[in-house]
Amino acid sequence: MHRRNFVSFLAAAVLSLPAAFAFAAPQSWDDKVFQTAQAAGKSVLVDVYASW
Repeated sequence: MHRRNFVSFLAAAVLSLPAAFAFAAPQSWDDKVFQTAQAAGKSVLVDVYASW
């Protein structure tokens, strides 16, 4: 019974992970914000798109 609960919890955690990233609002580049996040040890995602 404990194994089933653990597997259910693990599945729920894995499936809800993308939802956490969906609520992160995109921001335009700001060097000061980047340096502050980097100094605090936070993760930074730089997403670049080129239409060519």
